[in-house]
Amino acid sequence: MNNPSWRPYGLHLAWQCVWLIPVPFGAFVSDKGFLTVLSFLVFSLGSLTVPLLQRHRQVKNQGYTLYASPGMHFYGALTGLMLITGFFDSLIGTSLWQNYYSRVILYACWMIVTILVQNLLAWGFDFWKKRRRKYAWSEFLDPVLYALPVPLSFMTMCFFPVLDTTNLDGPLIGVFILLGLCVFLLIAFVLASFALYFYPAKERFPKTGDRIVQLIRILCMSLAWLALNMPASPYIRFVVGHTPLSENSILTLLVPLAGETISIIAAVACSNLIPLIWNRLHRSQA
Repeated sequence: MNNPSWRPYGLHLAWQCVWLIPVPFGAFVSDKGFLTVLSFLVFSLGSLTVPLLQRHRQVKNQGYTLYASPGMHFYGALTGLMLITGFFDSLIGTSLWQNYYSRVILYACWMIVTILVQNLLAWGFDFWKKRRRKYAWSEFLDPVLYALPVPLSFMTMCFFPVLDTTNLDGPLIGVFILLGLCVFLLIAFVLASFALYFYPAKERFPKTGDRIVQLIRILCMSLAWLALNMPASPYIRFVVGHTPLSENSILTLLVPLAGETISIIAAVACSNLIPLIWNRLHRSQA
């Protein structure tokens, strides 16, 4: 990514479209039930895996690639796929989707926009990855970028489109299962981000006492975040109450994003009291 010109990036995206779109698009154009489902699966898996194989080949043969690092590319590709799929699903059931020709055009646009967003997110994540821990505010922003993209994009994919319940006679078990899965993913990603990002490696914390303090800090920030996100918490009730699930509203993404960003930053800020207290006690004893 040393070339400042936009043209290599445009060609890069164009070639990805050539590699990824023709086969699933042909299957979708057939308008056969099984093939349309297979088309979505082939494109989704291809958009996650083919660029990684192409990146490996470019690095091996040319020593240079416009692709982001493998981890960041997969992270960006997965996030972008779920986000754009959620917005695309909101068109299903509309008059545009009922017409064959407009449906084919919409599907082609979905694939092209997905590839574009996947690469933009991957480059953005890679740009951030190279600057982790470099700034005073990094410990507040870095956990947010580790923890939130996948769970919130999954929630957007599930709950951005309008949910039609007119033909559902029984309880909405599937909806509650999806909602529970969203909560589980959010908890798992946030707590894992806290543990992995703030883990007291010996290179950064050579003293045993400092490592113990850091572990206590991780525990405290995790408890603080969980307290803010408990179902009985006024804070989480406010966030959930202002999240318009299944209404084709961008607030389905933006409200949880803002709410969870604030809660993560607040939890990290609260945990900063632990090393401050430890340093004061250490100085008083000295």
